[in-house]
Amino acid sequence: MAGPDFDSIKHLNPYNVEYWEARELMPLLGYGNKWQNFVDVIKKAMVSCETTGNIVTDHSDFPESVENTVVSGFEA
Repeated sequence: MAGPDFDSIKHLNPYNVEYWEARELMPLLGYGNKWQNFVDVIKKAMVSCETTGNIVTDHSDFPESVENTVVSGFEA
């Protein structure tokens, strides 16, 4: 059985660095197409990032509306 095709949704930024968009990753990772199903995963990633001494905003480029959704849930 073949695994998810992450290359099919890969993007490149202007510096030719690869990145993936969360909304495109959700179905490949089994979270369906509802953003609400993925918010907890994003919050856990934010906690892990901070726990390891990293700055969350250095490792994410959320649109403001998504960041507000995640951050408001994260801080609650």
